[in-house]
Parts: sequence; structure tokens; C-alpha cells
Amino acid sequence: MKTPARPICYGRPCMVGLPPELGRQIFREILFSQPFDDHRLQTNNRRILARLAKRMEQMEADNRQ
Repeated sequence: MKTPARPICYGRPCMVGLPPELGRQIFREILFSQPFDDHRLQTNNRRILARLAKRMEQMEADNRQ
């Protein structure tokens, strides 16, 4: 994989044209949001994949009949 010549930089969003209350609401959401829970995401993924596998087996069984 080729390494970029310079690191990727992300700019800050421009909030100049927003109404004040919307800007405050955005900052409140950023500051008080829950930290990312990787364990919960992995648990949900396993549960959903198990349900999907079970449903696919049911569909295959229905197609065989």
C-alpha cells in the first residue's frame, strides 16, 4: 500500500451561517455524547448475524420443499 506524501488533515466544519441555537445544540451533542462502546457493537453484530443465518436456513429449507 502506498503511503501518502503528507498526512490527511480534516478541516473544522464552518458553523458561521447556522442559527445560534442550532450551533449550541450541535456542541452540546458533541460534548455530552456517550463514548463509543465497541463491545456492545460486536454483541449486536453477533446477534444479528445469528438471526440472519437462522433465517437463511429457514429459506433454504422452504425452497427444498
